[in-house]
Amino acid sequence: MSNDGLLNFDFVDVFPHKCWISDWSSDSQYPDGFQYKLMSARRESANVIEFLVVLQQRSGDKEILKALDVNASVFDGVAAKFVDGLSAKHGLDFEEQDFSSCRTLAAFDAEAARFGWSMTQPPNAG
Repeated sequence: MSNDGLLNFDFVDVFPHKCWISDWSSDSQYPDGFQYKLMSARRESANVIEFLVVLQQRSGDKEILKALDVNASVFDGVAAKFVDGLSAKHGLDFEEQDFSSCRTLAAFDAEAARFGWSMTQPPNAG
């Protein structure tokens, strides 16, 4: 389970990992506003991180721009390149949210609440 339904965690082999949520911006293509969500799930048996780059509009519509499977040993570097690139291109700031210690749904829910998520509203959704 995840906040957007874009990633699924079973808390047996697939666990939440890290997210980066940008602030809101707007441009000629998205005059009402947009933000980026970089989300990840860790498949422990394969030592792979599923990584999504998601564009969210103010309306709540989401588009997966990139979906990658990244070896866990290089994940932080790959994620940093996306964060840095999107920051530079759009003048955005990102907040990193680390869920990598969450081994149960209850732990994930508690950590998500600490970051300001609710069951009905993902972070910075509107």
